[in-house]
Amino acid sequence: MTAGATSVNWSGSVASPPTNRNFAWIEGQWTVPNPHAPTLDNYYAAEWIGFDGLGAFNVLQAGTGTDVGYAGLYVIYPRAYVYAWWEWLPGNEVWISNLPVSAGDVVYCLICVNSPTTATIYISNQSTLVSTSFTVTAPKGSSVVGTTAEWIVERPLVNGDTTKLADYKTVYFDEGIAGLSGGPFEIVTLGSGSPVTMINDNGDSLSVPTMETSQLMKVDWLKAG
Repeated sequence: MTAGATSVNWSGSVASPPTNRNFAWIEGQWTVPNPHAPTLDNYYAAEWIGFDGLGAFNVLQAGTGTDVGYAGLYVIYPRAYVYAWWEWLPGNEVWISNLPVSAGDVVYCLICVNSPTTATIYISNQSTLVSTSFTVTAPKGSSVVGTTAEWIVERPLVNGDTTKLADYKTVYFDEGIAGLSGGPFEIVTLGSGSPVTMINDNGDSLSVPTMETSQLMKVDWLKAG
């Protein structure tokens, strides 16, 4: 993935800190989309915030999953799967079981770096007033560097394969800011980041961000893959 250009699985904003500074925390809020399946197949989308996704394999991220598909031979109508999760690569995705979310709920997330190998994730369902927080530890060989901050809609890998993007219509990321470690208090907004458009192998746009204000971004679904 190259910031300011295109990605086969990401769309959104990737921000960088000022010279000789690193990110220490990031926050964002979004309304969980209601995923649709354009055809009789399985489709996936994830909405998240995180650190260190640009050119690295140690991304720390948390957000929501909005998948939809057909299970069984005689299923006529697709079933949606909506949930909260976190992940610290190269570790696996972890379902946040004590934070139920549904399509249409407003979710707020804050990730704070405690040390290079620990962080605290705060995530709340603003619609139901249910929240949770917990500290996570980096998998062996991974750490937070804080060289980029991301607000992203993604079509994730499943069993090593890039999935088809669920029709999520539009996602708005609001309160998109990230704070810096060391030195004077300073923030970086998602609006100052580089926009990333998701494309398929033919170069067609699948998901496109638009910066609405310094802290608000719209991401629109265009096609599944």
